[in-house]
Amino acid sequence: MLNAEFWLELAKYWGPAIAVLGAWYYHNREQNKLWGQMLENNKAQSAEMIKINADQAKEALESNKVQTAETMRMITAQANQTLENNNKIWSNVFDMYRQQQTQQNEVLKQMLETSQYQGAQLSRMEQKIDTNQFCPLVKKEQNK
Repeated sequence: MLNAEFWLELAKYWGPAIAVLGAWYYHNREQNKLWGQMLENNKAQSAEMIKINADQAKEALESNKVQTAETMRMITAQANQTLENNNKIWSNVFDMYRQQQTQQNEVLKQMLETSQYQGAQLSRMEQKIDTNQFCPLVKKEQNK
C-alpha cells in the first residue's frame, strides 16, 4: 500500500501542476501546428505574389519597350521632317540669293553699258575740243 499512498500523495501535490502542464503542452502543440500551417500558407501566398509581381513587371517592361520603340520612331520621324523642312527653307534661301545675284548682275551690266556709252560720248567731246570743233552756235559767233 505504500505504493498506492505514494501515488495518491504524488497526485495530490503534483496532480494539478501536471494537469496544467499537460494541457499547456497539448494546446502549445496545436498552436504550433496552426502556426506551421499559417507559415506554409504565407509562404505559398508570398511565392504566388512574387510570381504575379514578376509577371506584371515583365509585362510593364515589354510595354515600356514597345512604347520606347514607338517614341523613338516618332522622334526619328519628327527629326526627318524637321531636316526636310530645313532643307526646303535653305533651298529657298539659296534660290532667292541666286535671283538677287542675277538681278544685281543685270544692273551691273546695264551700268557698265551706260558707263561705256558715257565714256564714248566724253571721248567724242574731247576729240571735238582738241580739234577745235565747237558748237555751231559758237562757230557762227566766232565767224562774225
